[in-house]
Amino acid sequence: MGLGAAIVVLALMLVLYFLEVEIAKWMIITFPMAAFVICFLAALVPANTLVKEKITPFEHTLPSTDTEEAISTVGIPNKDFEEKTSESTREGIEKKKTELEKLKNLETYRKEFLGNVYHELKTPIFNIQGYILTLMEGGLDDPEINKLYLERTEQNINRLISVVDDLESISGLESGSLNLNNEKFNIKKIIREVFESNEIRAKKLNIRLETGRIKDSAEIVKADKKLIFQVLNNLVINADQAMPNGGTIEVTCKNTQIQEKDALPINEGDYVQVSIRDRGSGIPPAHLERIFEPYFSTKKHGSGLGLAVVYSIIQRHGGHIYVTSSPGSGSTFTFYLPASSTPLENQTSRIEAAPSGSGNILIMDDEPAVRQVAGNLLQYQGYNVAFAEDGAQAIEKYREAMGSPAPFDVVVMDLTVPGGMGGVDAIGQLLTLDSGAKVIVSSGYSQDPVMANFRKYGFCGVLVKPYRASSLSRLLQEILGSSPDSGSAE
Repeated sequence: MGLGAAIVVLALMLVLYFLEVEIAKWMIITFPMAAFVICFLAALVPANTLVKEKITPFEHTLPSTDTEEAISTVGIPNKDFEEKTSESTREGIEKKKTELEKLKNLETYRKEFLGNVYHELKTPIFNIQGYILTLMEGGLDDPEINKLYLERTEQNINRLISVVDDLESISGLESGSLNLNNEKFNIKKIIREVFESNEIRAKKLNIRLETGRIKDSAEIVKADKKLIFQVLNNLVINADQAMPNGGTIEVTCKNTQIQEKDALPINEGDYVQVSIRDRGSGIPPAHLERIFEPYFSTKKHGSGLGLAVVYSIIQRHGGHIYVTSSPGSGSTFTFYLPASSTPLENQTSRIEAAPSGSGNILIMDDEPAVRQVAGNLLQYQGYNVAFAEDGAQAIEKYREAMGSPAPFDVVVMDLTVPGGMGGVDAIGQLLTLDSGAKVIVSSGYSQDPVMANFRKYGFCGVLVKPYRASSLSRLLQEILGSSPDSGSAE
């Protein structure tokens, strides 16, 4: 129909053209073109319809991108799939948000931790410096302050040692390099030792230390005695810091059996339960969840490591610790350690060696101050002391002394000597020279593999810096007396 109309229009234009009608001259060109377009479009519509009926378009043969149609194809209910997809997406987003929040919090904790450690180290160093300068400028001759300032200097040194011990412990626990020296012992004895070590400070702070239920024939555990002492000591210190105006710290201990109904994150079995209770102001509920985090502290004084070390040590022993607290009523820290399945053998109490002795000792250390201090400690106790700066010099002096009337009875060797021969390299040559040589290895890093397995390397004892005169004296007594328990002192 459209084509016929176009032909009629074209014929009419031709008639007008031959009749020389003026308007027809330009219309003869325009109208045919318009007619052609009209005809083409008119023919395209039925042609397209015919093609659709006979041939499936290519795009319709492709998998549908519509979610509902695609899900129906594989037979999964559309609603369930959409809910699962939406839930999975939300979980992924929430997980990423949580991880990002943890990273931000960790960075904040680390900054807080560095500030706390800086304060904990700087304060005792400043105090020690002040006491020593006062003594040097005339106070040493004043009987009213010389002993007092020396005692306070020792207290601040012990405070430094405590911070360093916590740093070393948390480092070893987090890296997994801390070795446990497990032995069977009655934990009540460790509790009493902790009380004795804190007795003087507790009196000054008006703190009363009490023990509740502690039986004499129970509470046997197999654990690292030194680390459990550290746990109890940190908890007692934390308790007295919670009571700045004084109060009572009570420690109770008992055997208990953990069952599934107790809902504790430890295996079922026999445990020793220890609780440390203070009468302080309590812990705010918002802080309870973070109390064992390595870099968290609410105190003006404290690195924030004490409770983190406690938590890590208890976890490493297969135990569990938690805290209950309410504002104004104090706090109670309770921990569980696996009880020993066998009774403790009868042991005779070993009396500590008196701080005196005799013998020839060779001290090898690259630090002049360490040589001098250790030498003075031993000389005051009755030993003859000689010194070496590195392993090579120690071997030479030992060789010379072998042919003299006074050979060395014991050698104390520093583990590492920067730029020189350390204890590990020297011990082999020394034992080749004298297979019966008695050598103690000394270092400030107790978690070094050599320190943890000193006998494997040929040493007969280990001495962790910094050490007390009594520790050094006791170790020498044990080695020189061929004590079966000889080995380590800290």
